[in-house]
Amino acid sequence: MSRDRPHPRRTLLGLGLDGSGTGPASADGQTRLTRGEDYVLVGGAEPLHDAMVDLAEHVVAGCRAEGTSLGRAPKELIHEILTDLAGEAGAGPGAGPGPGSHPRG
Repeated sequence: MSRDRPHPRRTLLGLGLDGSGTGPASADGQTRLTRGEDYVLVGGAEPLHDAMVDLAEHVVAGCRAEGTSLGRAPKELIHEILTDLAGEAGAGPGAGPGPGSHPRG
């Protein structure tokens, strides 16, 4: 008997390991957990955690601009979006094609 399995969904997992604490708690004693539609972010001091939320939201917006969700997007699209973001952040030569090369909503 064959079972129809749902197509697996991608989930972005972010771990804030910035050295500000032991485990998911940061130096200020806060344990940060943010859940989005297709992502879960855990830990990090407030600046790092906020940066992870911003990155995840940019990836989600990039997927939506292409008419899909992060959970259903092909890995090549996610890679392209992340490469573009790295280029926008000035991650160095060859890090990505740069700003404006990928539509965002």
